[in-house]
Amino acid sequence: QEVQTVIPEAVVEREDGFLELNVDPIHWALVNATQEQQKIIENNIAMMKTMETGVLSNSRKIASLEEEVTDLRSKYSDVKSQLSDIMSILCSIKPDTPACLK
Repeated sequence: QEVQTVIPEAVVEREDGFLELNVDPIHWALVNATQEQQKIIENNIAMMKTMETGVLSNSRKIASLEEEVTDLRSKYSDVKSQLSDIMSILCSIKPDTPACLK
């Protein structure tokens, strides 16, 4: 009776009133469900490969940006040091400059 509500073509009422189960429609339903699941699995695999490619690409970009940040920090440190040297020279020459009064 439960099968009849899900796969009505799998159940036939006999002349004596009893229900008879035909398993062929059940087998075909299982085969179709398995095929649908396989398609979903294949689509998920394709999506994962696409995402993996994106992750690898982003990882390379991040590594490149990290390298660039390191380089910029080094340059900033050099410029800051040079500015400090220039300020020292300026303040020794002209101590009344507003930047030297701080």
